[in-house]
Amino acid sequence: MVSFTLNDEQEALRGTVGEFAREVVAPVIAGYYERGEFPYEIVAKMGKLGLFGLPFPEEYGGMGGDYFAFCIALHELARVDSSVAITLEAAVGLGAMPIYRFGSAGQRAHWLPALCQGERLAAFGLTEPGGGSDIPGGMRTTARLEAGEWVIDGSKALRAAIERVFGERVPVQRCRAHKLRNVREHLPRHLQAQVSSAMRAAFRLAPEEGIAKLKQQASWLEREYPDAAGSLREGMEELFTINQLGLSPSLCRALGSTNIIENPNSSARRKTHRVTRWRDGEMVKRWAAAAFLDAEQSFRRILGYRDLWMLKAILNEDQVANEGKAA
Repeated sequence: MVSFTLNDEQEALRGTVGEFAREVVAPVIAGYYERGEFPYEIVAKMGKLGLFGLPFPEEYGGMGGDYFAFCIALHELARVDSSVAITLEAAVGLGAMPIYRFGSAGQRAHWLPALCQGERLAAFGLTEPGGGSDIPGGMRTTARLEAGEWVIDGSKALRAAIERVFGERVPVQRCRAHKLRNVREHLPRHLQAQVSSAMRAAFRLAPEEGIAKLKQQASWLEREYPDAAGSLREGMEELFTINQLGLSPSLCRALGSTNIIENPNSSARRKTHRVTRWRDGEMVKRWAAAAFLDAEQSFRRILGYRDLWMLKAILNEDQVANEGKAA
């Protein structure tokens, strides 16, 4: 007969985590929801308590426990707040555990100590509008390491999130350089230049005509290169937002790429990359602000800067429309 009675060690764990949930999580978690902030302080304290390392061996900085002990901890946290519990579960079950089970010895040694101590949180991109949780069969989102930075291509419901925050009429422009690169990666070398030229030509057309040309290109690619066709169709209309806004050619050229965003981000990252222990969200804000102020000293005027008044006028008009609809 299976015994459902916890042993002394398991009872002690249950009591410790339960007390943590009641005394540390419960009094403050509502404030995080109201402010829309991630509970960095709580996560840091969970790390010091050893919760992120519960099911991992001590050689990687873990607690040497098992999954049953981990489930006890999740159960006690979920009694108070399910979001805090799922943060722990996802970081361990979806993030750190695949590294432990399937990673190389070098990957385990490099990543697990910080993950087990809660100094870093592992994440797992699971769902997207067209694929749900069908990871190998339906997911179109890709991640590519480029010049030391990860470039992620895919909607991941980003458009819906933007609309919830900024309104339904807010314009979104996708990076054309990334789209070109992503499509080329799915093509043999002898076709890359031809398809790239066709895409660039389409970008110069009026929105309806350009979209029609790209759809025709995707249909041509579908039979032999379905991944290239899928990448091309992903967010296709948002490749032509700047065309639809009627901006000047020079400003369209500047806003058709994310370079004006990535360059300052890279400068800021160089200032902050050595920081490994972020205490809270306020510390992140202070460092980010200081890094961008430093990066600002090397900023130059973007191409088409004289026409930015056009963009401002259009965005102001959309903002007024959104506010009117909300009212």
